[in-house]
Formats: sequence, C-alpha cells, structure tokens
Amino acid sequence: GQSASRPVGQTANRPGGQSRSRPTECIMVGDRQMDIFGAKNNDINNIGALWGYGEADELRMAEADMLAGHPEELAEISFDMMGLTLD
Repeated sequence: GQSASRPVGQTANRPGGQSRSRPTECIMVGDRQMDIFGAKNNDINNIGALWGYGEADELRMAEADMLAGHPEELAEISFDMMGLTLD
C-alpha cells in the first residue's frame, strides 16, 4: 500500500536498516506503481496485487514482474518466480 513516511525506492527493512535476506531471495507484493518502482530500484522481485488500490494498467505500466488477481495466487506465483515447486 501507500506510505508517506518512505521515499519511493526505499524498502522497509529490519530495525536499523539491516536485512538478513538478499534481494534475490525476496518478493515485494504491492498494489501501486511506487511499490513496484521501489522493488525494482532495490533489485527485488515483485508481484502487482490487483485487489488493492492500484489499477491493472498502473501495475502493467510500472512493469510489475507478475500480477496476482487474488491473495490465494501469491504462493504459486512466488514459487514459480523463485524456481521452486509446490508439494
């Protein structure tokens, strides 16, 4: 969603700005173009959430890596993006 307290492109990390995960091991799920831009600026895979505030065209124009129509789709899309399989 939207956050007025973080500039576009700055990710939310653990306290003190330290993150234990590498960007290639993360996926950002966002519903606005600023979410997708922030993920891309930090080399983080991203999924555009079509059930949020943003429109599909906004997320396509931001070049979201993938789009999800419902939260239930996130696991399958995430596993595909990471090259994993669901058991």
